[in-house]
Amino acid sequence: MLKKGMALAALLAVTMAMMAPAQDAVQITFWHAMSGGLGETVDALVAQFNEQNPDVVVEAVFQGRYGDLFQKHLASVAAGEPPTITQMFENWTPAYIQPALDENALVPLGGLIDPAIVADMPQIFISANTYTIDGEQVLTTIPFNKSATVLYYNQETVSTPPSTWEELLTLAQSLNQDTDGDGQTDVFGFYMRPSSSGISEIYLTFLKMAGGSIIAADCKSVDLNGEAAQSALNYLNELAAVSLIGSDFEDGLFADNTIHMYYSTSAGIVFATRSVGDKFPWTTFGGLSGPAGTSSVIQGTNLGVFGMNHSQEQIDAAVRFIEFLVDIPQTIFWAQQTGYLPVRTSAIESEEFQSFLNDNDTYRAPAESLANAFITPGLDEWNDIRLTIADAVEAVLVGGADVQATLDQLDADVDEALQSVPDGLSCNG
Repeated sequence: MLKKGMALAALLAVTMAMMAPAQDAVQITFWHAMSGGLGETVDALVAQFNEQNPDVVVEAVFQGRYGDLFQKHLASVAAGEPPTITQMFENWTPAYIQPALDENALVPLGGLIDPAIVADMPQIFISANTYTIDGEQVLTTIPFNKSATVLYYNQETVSTPPSTWEELLTLAQSLNQDTDGDGQTDVFGFYMRPSSSGISEIYLTFLKMAGGSIIAADCKSVDLNGEAAQSALNYLNELAAVSLIGSDFEDGLFADNTIHMYYSTSAGIVFATRSVGDKFPWTTFGGLSGPAGTSSVIQGTNLGVFGMNHSQEQIDAAVRFIEFLVDIPQTIFWAQQTGYLPVRTSAIESEEFQSFLNDNDTYRAPAESLANAFITPGLDEWNDIRLTIADAVEAVLVGGADVQATLDQLDADVDEALQSVPDGLSCNG
């Protein structure tokens, strides 16, 4: 962590050393939702780019949490004054490529980004950033901050991570303790946050482990009440019965030894590192296997360029900045500082990153999870759908609702929501 901190400090120092930009430099804005240390890393990369490209000035603007950023997107496009570049989730993008707009607000990046860069990105990222525009499949956005869902575990109490659902359930129960003798468990093997909307991604991960599909190829229907869906939710219900259920963030409970294991995004590695410090050794694991194998949901945002009311010079500068961010040194640096994944295959396989993994084992599982990963559908309707899924899972895990009845209603609700999806789209399910 020391080398990482020194590298970040060196890059941040560039900001102080920069001369005032030339008056004729192309000005572009980059809206993001990266706060704290993540925001500092963004600022460091922006400063480095600006120093290396004196004819361009990138202004990074923090816009609050993701929900705030999305609302500001919508307002800026409605006003005809969007930022040049912004972070966006897959399901945000369709809002800016609909025929209802007088012009497509986003500039498709497929024909602008160096083809060698695109060819070097994992196919799962390319597929997720490809959208149907005027009946054609178009690479519209480019991946940026991508994380994988992995198991976090305390290596002092868990010598070998569980590799099957059965092992996880047995281990979680065996680690439960009543340390103060009051008859109540106060240390738990596993922790779950059903009240968080992120429980939908956890459930979908277990659904995929059970052999289920999320959505049909035509984006029009789901199978959320079939055998695999029942298997996944029944299992999570069993696991919840022997686990701590709460609303607190995982890293604090993990650090004070209240919990020994939990599932979360790899973007949380930096928070767990900060919370745990040197209290005990811990790492992550991506090899948990259900009836149909292993799986991990890839989350995080992509980069889009708004063409609306921007000059060709600004668009060209935005493309250059994006190519800089996903270049090998920068995507490795981003991953090392944040816990997100490098978005280039050659970066993941590079000697530098592999050496980093050897010294920082907690980052290995997320990188290896790409082999069996999935990304939720990039549909405008998906945000409401994921909340519907989260509510259904919470109703079972916390409210004791009947699994089959809940899944039957969930399946019907999501199928109804998908009827508004335009014809001709394709989904990975």
